[in-house]
Amino acid sequence: MLEQTNPVPVTYPTDAYIPTYLPDDKVFNLPDLKKLIEMDSRLDLYLTRRKLDTSINLPTNNTTKDHTPDKKTLRIFVYNTTQNQPHTDADGSADPSKATWTLRVEGKLLHEAPDKSHPFSEFLEGVAIDFKKLKPLSKKRKRDSSLSLPLNLQQAEDDYANTSVADEDDGLDDDDDDDEPKEEIVDALEWNYDENNVVEFDGIDVKRQGKEELKCSITIQLKGVDGSKVQYSPDLATLIGMQTGSVNDAVYSIYKYILMNNLLVTEQTKSQDNANDIENNNENSISDDDDDDEDESPDRPELGEVKLDSLLQRVLDTKAMHVPLMSVVKSINRLVLPLPPIKLDYTIDVSKDTTYGATTLDVDVSHILQSQSQPQDAEEASHADDTAKLREITKLALQLNSSAQKYQFFNELSLHPRETLTHYLWSSKQNELVLQGDQYFNEDAARTSDIYNNNDDDRALMGNISVLYSQGRL
Repeated sequence: MLEQTNPVPVTYPTDAYIPTYLPDDKVFNLPDLKKLIEMDSRLDLYLTRRKLDTSINLPTNNTTKDHTPDKKTLRIFVYNTTQNQPHTDADGSADPSKATWTLRVEGKLLHEAPDKSHPFSEFLEGVAIDFKKLKPLSKKRKRDSSLSLPLNLQQAEDDYANTSVADEDDGLDDDDDDDEPKEEIVDALEWNYDENNVVEFDGIDVKRQGKEELKCSITIQLKGVDGSKVQYSPDLATLIGMQTGSVNDAVYSIYKYILMNNLLVTEQTKSQDNANDIENNNENSISDDDDDDEDESPDRPELGEVKLDSLLQRVLDTKAMHVPLMSVVKSINRLVLPLPPIKLDYTIDVSKDTTYGATTLDVDVSHILQSQSQPQDAEEASHADDTAKLREITKLALQLNSSAQKYQFFNELSLHPRETLTHYLWSSKQNELVLQGDQYFNEDAARTSDIYNNNDDDRALMGNISVLYSQGRL
């Protein structure tokens, strides 16, 4: 006869308990109730998984504005100053050959502490400056126009000769001129970081002679540029919604796009496609059915493949209708590029004494400062890990020693129960007599000793002995 048990107390309204002794055929709608409880548990499991996925995939939703990371901004200034320029001399007695200008590229970390200054060079991997000017003439025209002209009249006659030659050619060399670049580099300067010869500076000064405006291109390569952050292709950026990010983010975004649009071929989608094909084939003639089977059978996607829509075809640059999933993942590597350097176009203005603050640029350098502080933090973390592991080893050694003593005691108890118990009682009595003496312990220590509270230990020992005796090991 089955023994009836009390139902388990419920903690939520959806919880329910059905006693096992209730027969399904005697209680009305009991099987339906069991199915309802099963579906309720499956629903709870599904909601828990979705909540866990959301917390893993969207970790930024749990962060508050009070715990936003401290963003460090580097402000780059590009300006120029002039000296002995004609516009500064009202009398016109200044020597044009002494007119100079100075270009300065300067960087400063905003809101930095006074005791922790970071020079501009600390954030740089390299700097390149190219000075450009318009090409005066193509090589062929310059050579033809300067064959028989005197030196003192070359510049004046050059314009006339160029005009006449252009009229005679009737535009035949226009295509060649369009292919040639209109600007040429007349001067260049480059600096690269050398770990063997570290140089600290807050700015780069370039001083040259000149009294005319000059264009320059400034390329700045920051430190900390690695494969952790890349630039997406235009089509991939359209699908993801970001211009830059990591390769893992791109893989995960494409995988989520495939799942959300049901593009991954599974057993369910394949059976549904087969049903749709059968329905469409029934509407066609028998001859058309044979032709369609011969044409479409090779193009049917297999399990584990991805059906490409128009957006994925444009992103992957393919006309295939379906490809394996791993091929999609491998194709992402050719859709990303390293982060490009910072490029600035600047025109040196000699009409003003200074153009301070005319061109500025703010750059986030938080990752550079974090990478510089990582070695010290890693050393401290390693020391803390070593200390924690040493404590864990000591704790495990004590537990192992205690387990060995317990094993030795119970092993002796199983082999010689009478002698072992007699020795245990005798040793306990001796310990009590030692504590009662005043040779090594004072009165307060003896009275507050834990040896008088060994009733629990005795009961535990008796319980273990009872278990051994009941199992026939004593």
